[in-house]
Amino acid sequence: MRIGRKWVWLAAAALPLIVVGIVWAQRTPIAQSMIDDELAKRKVPARYVIKRLGTKQQRIENIVIGDPTHPDLTADWAEIDTSLRFSGATVTAIRAGGVRLHGRLANGVVSFGAVDRLLPAPTGKPFTLPSLDIALSDSTLALVTPWGPIGAFVEGRGDLANAFKGRVALSAPKVAASGVALGAGSGVFDLAIKNRRIALDGPVNLGSVAASGIDLGASRLTLSVRSDERFSDVALSANGDGQVSALPFGTAESYRIEMTAARGPAKAGTANGRVWIDGVRPTRAESARLLATVRGGQGTPAEALIDKVRTALAGLDRGSRAELSFACINVGECRIAPERLVSASGARLTGGGEGFAYSKAAGLAHQGRYSLSGGGFPDATVDLALAKGVWRASLVTKPYSAAGSRLALTPVRIVA
Repeated sequence: MRIGRKWVWLAAAALPLIVVGIVWAQRTPIAQSMIDDELAKRKVPARYVIKRLGTKQQRIENIVIGDPTHPDLTADWAEIDTSLRFSGATVTAIRAGGVRLHGRLANGVVSFGAVDRLLPAPTGKPFTLPSLDIALSDSTLALVTPWGPIGAFVEGRGDLANAFKGRVALSAPKVAASGVALGAGSGVFDLAIKNRRIALDGPVNLGSVAASGIDLGASRLTLSVRSDERFSDVALSANGDGQVSALPFGTAESYRIEMTAARGPAKAGTANGRVWIDGVRPTRAESARLLATVRGGQGTPAEALIDKVRTALAGLDRGSRAELSFACINVGECRIAPERLVSASGARLTGGGEGFAYSKAAGLAHQGRYSLSGGGFPDATVDLALAKGVWRASLVTKPYSAAGSRLALTPVRIVA
């Protein structure tokens, strides 16, 4: 049978189209085979279902990466938008839902298990956020850290580097670091990224805070964080209040705090703030010991003066408000300055000077002047200094009188 030359040329011209048609019809198994080969090459166990494979959009469902019994990542679905260019295909957008990512922080490095082997190799260049449209819904991160487990819920959409808006919810049953223990913490934040600057704003709830004999109860803070994309230039502000459960000495009812903190690439981390503590009073045992130190004098001119001091001390049980400021450079250098204590009894203690200072090199030191007045106490000024474990005090009082008795003291100096 003779076949005309025209039909030969038609068949030859149609052959590429036929091949393309066959490849297109088999694109899913071909793509899956290529993906499987790449996963095997990187030794990444994974399962997935390709639901849609087009030139501009691909959809994958039921994604499982890592050990199937304890996967490092799962996702209900993911869609990837691509753009074909002369240089090849470029990813332009990623959308995903039902993502569950598990990681671990150790020695300052975060690992996501088998997912790590799918990430690009480090280039040595500074980290930058990709300019890529991202949309996340119902996505969570479970991170194990040396300080305790932390969970995060994330949702949002937009250009990840320049126009992303979303919400982040954090939770931690217990976190302990550098002698500070936080119990049952949670927070919900608005997240915005614009021009590679990250903004995080929202409330934080803490079940408890414990550090160096100070135990705080339920607390609520409003937090605001601003940072660059590398978290090398960070500014934080916080304010809030809460309950006071225990103090190293005395008791209190509640507190309020306002603070700012910052860390930059060329400067040490700093934190500054003020704290107000309400309902400050001695414990019953402390009050009894105070009164026991001031007694006697019955039948002498000093009796009226001693009774006046005991009454003034008992008045402290009515409660006081304390105010102090603090400033820290990194973790190892801090200053705490008690500024005033105002009692409901009318007593007032005003502080000045540097207050308490601590550094790893010099240890604990103190320098300050305190003035006492009102509430039945004698008007007095005391200069207190602590250096190399030695306290020095200089006390000056005004004449003190009660019921016709009068006490006048020359300046008193004490070294202990």
